[in-house]
Amino acid sequence: YSDQLKNELETSTWLALIDGPGKGKTQFAISIFQEFEDPFRCWISLRNQGDLTSKHFREQIFLWLIQLTNQPELWLAFIYGQIPYQNIIREIAELIKYKGLLVIDDLPQATSQADLYQEIEIAVEEFSNFGAKIITTGQWNLPPLLSVEPLSSVIIHSCPYFSSDD
Repeated sequence: YSDQLKNELETSTWLALIDGPGKGKTQFAISIFQEFEDPFRCWISLRNQGDLTSKHFREQIFLWLIQLTNQPELWLAFIYGQIPYQNIIREIAELIKYKGLLVIDDLPQATSQADLYQEIEIAVEEFSNFGAKIITTGQWNLPPLLSVEPLSSVIIHSCPYFSSDD
């Protein structure tokens, strides 16, 4: 089953693992994450971020761009809002291409984090242009009005039983 999910990820952009607590979503994401190399991979945990979830996500994305470009001086421009999020994501997608993976662990409920889900939509759109991949884990269904084109770029699954032997 985990091989099936890996194959599906190859033909799509976003694999959303949605299941209850303790079902192995994070473990499965780790197993895929380990198949990618630094600096072409990024792990962002949103656990316990509360109202700061979207801000934390954007900061982690930007730190990934700094890691990829080795341009720490960009941080001030980011803090002052001079670099639009979509430009940051596009730049990352161009740099990582098909070798890249973004894992977003522990997505919060969509109703409380509409901005975050819009940012993920933008990431999916830009990543799909370059063959990069996104895996998300979470206990909540994705928003019903998710505007990701094409919709075939998103695969939603419950988590396979996963053991460390897999």
